[in-house]
Amino acid sequence: MILNSNTSNEPKILAVTSRRPALNLAAAGFGVITTLLLGFAPTACLGVAAVAISPYCAPSGQYSYQFVVYVQNVGTVTLTNIVVVLPFTNVLLATAAILPPGAGIVGGRLFSIPANTCFATNFISVFDDRNIFIQTTAVCAIATSPAIVVTKICPASPITIGSPLVFSGVVSNAGNSTLNNIVVSDDRAGTILSVATLAPGRTTNYAASYTPTNCGPNVASTVTVRGTAPCSGIVVSNSVTGGCQVFCPATPTVLLNPAIQAEKFVFSFATESNRQYRVEYAASFSPSGWQTLTNFFASNSVTVIKDVMTAQRFYRVVTP
Repeated sequence: MILNSNTSNEPKILAVTSRRPALNLAAAGFGVITTLLLGFAPTACLGVAAVAISPYCAPSGQYSYQFVVYVQNVGTVTLTNIVVVLPFTNVLLATAAILPPGAGIVGGRLFSIPANTCFATNFISVFDDRNIFIQTTAVCAIATSPAIVVTKICPASPITIGSPLVFSGVVSNAGNSTLNNIVVSDDRAGTILSVATLAPGRTTNYAASYTPTNCGPNVASTVTVRGTAPCSGIVVSNSVTGGCQVFCPATPTVLLNPAIQAEKFVFSFATESNRQYRVEYAASFSPSGWQTLTNFFASNSVTVIKDVMTAQRFYRVVTP
């Protein structure tokens, strides 16, 4: 606070105390920082000249905040030619030609801020035509919305149990604050990745593997990511559970329901979805001489095969 005083007849500060004027900005998301009451008594006959300065802050989108100052005449004399400025940036917030006792003026600006800013400091000056000069400082805590997202991607082709299952994914900073100490882990593979810092909008890839002990169409594991927002200290996290297909051990195939239909030999056998099968035939059941009838990836639990009857044939199913 600065009061320009040249002689003993100039105004002097009477009091500094906490007080909030009658202004409700809470509905708009504003929060008062502090209210500063400063009083001046030029002479006994002129009464008391005093103003209360109430700075307010509110977030306004990503990388910006709204700064509002409410200046109220809480003295007993009318003030004239009031000017409210931010002196170091020469930003004019509000003016009033006449400010009677009890009246107030509101001024504000929208300010942009660099990414990862935790606090913004504003220096406020209020003066009138009698050269009464008051200065105070308001520190706005910048509201941030930290968020993080993780994905999981299964291998392009299913694996067979006993083989490593290699999966991958992407970690994204989905908030407006840099995140520190990021750790990615999986409940099967353990800790996967540690990243010191990740800026808003940036991503990082990961890959990991483990050897499944069970098989089936949906062998699941859960990937979790955590990070800390430096301004607030808030720890944010995100998890994704994804199932990958793991083929069970191949077992001898049993041909089911063999029959002759419309001059075709028809049979079926149990299959595992997405698994590759090869049906072969031969004129005699021997180690050699087998030819491929069809080679396919199964899409159902049972596959039906039809073959034109031309001669005696033996059939077998091979799982590559």
